[in-house]
Amino acid sequence: MPDIPQSLPFSRADETEVLRVLNDFCGEQGPGAIVPSHTEWMQRLNATERSVRWALDELQRQGKIVRRRGARTLVSDGYSLSDGQGSDQSAPVNIGTRTVVVMARPDRSFFDRGVELLFKRTQEAALSFVFRPFAPGLDDVPQQENPLGYLLMGPNLLPLAVKLREQKKRVVLLSTPSQGTTLQVPHVQGDQDQGGYLATRHLIELGHRRLSFWGSASLVQTQRWAGHERAVWEARRQGMEINAPPLEIQLEMQHEVWRREPHLVEEYFARPTAPTAILVWNDREAIFLLSLLAHLGIRVPQQISVVGYDNLPESEWLHPALTTVDGGLELQLQAALDVLTSSVPLASDHTIIVPPHLVCRDSSVPPPST
Repeated sequence: MPDIPQSLPFSRADETEVLRVLNDFCGEQGPGAIVPSHTEWMQRLNATERSVRWALDELQRQGKIVRRRGARTLVSDGYSLSDGQGSDQSAPVNIGTRTVVVMARPDRSFFDRGVELLFKRTQEAALSFVFRPFAPGLDDVPQQENPLGYLLMGPNLLPLAVKLREQKKRVVLLSTPSQGTTLQVPHVQGDQDQGGYLATRHLIELGHRRLSFWGSASLVQTQRWAGHERAVWEARRQGMEINAPPLEIQLEMQHEVWRREPHLVEEYFARPTAPTAILVWNDREAIFLLSLLAHLGIRVPQQISVVGYDNLPESEWLHPALTTVDGGLELQLQAALDVLTSSVPLASDHTIIVPPHLVCRDSSVPPPST
């Protein structure tokens, strides 16, 4: 095993100094070298366990080491896009062939959760992981990058995915296209048509006949909206009278309106055609809605049922716990990594569709009797 530097010239090493020493060690030893355990670093550097663990976590986040449960930590053949000290992320970088470059636009919801899960998945697969936030106008990557592949998350990254594919880069897009759209790169998607169907069918089977779908106007072009409409059409075909307007409102705008004028809430739910159940585009917005309704005195599920989408961890911690659709995010991520690590060339239209399932909790019950 390579020699570890002796203890630092002060009584207790801080996190920054420990990171510097470990970073220098990785650079000197090179790819494939065994990285000493956190206990060994603590003893030699006179550092706290917290400082060493933080430094190792940071090196892993930067893609400089590979840590796998039950195996030794190794220096990877990848390097970070940024050293955390103000480096220019557009500058040339050296990313190794065991590194997955992940790009997404942070959304405090689905894609953020995906990045969090990918960090664990790549660790288990002995891969390095580099995350690059996507921003408007970012349509290229340094030509000298040679990672294992690029995993792009979200429909707005399709043009970049196509460009990378044309540059002979290995790339997979994790995104569900709008209705009628054909993706020109290998991609993984959840079956959002079925997800929308499951959520709406669940409420109809509970006895709800007045439904509202909350989100922005652009959602009518999505596969999930098609699934919602399919469930409504089936129910009507069976003789049920379903009141489901095309699209109710844009949630965040309504939140502000109702906070400023709470009397509008009472008027809204007092209408004869007011919904008894609301389907919300995702869990983050559903949590937003539950908070608003609680603030305004509207009881869920006694007065109105609410269903979200994505099955974020926090959806289970709410009161009431949120009924939601699990789109199989973890399975989608594993499928995407399988595509990137496959030795078989893939067609540009290679598609993997992951089925969803309904997670029934406390926020959806039969409608109140009239």
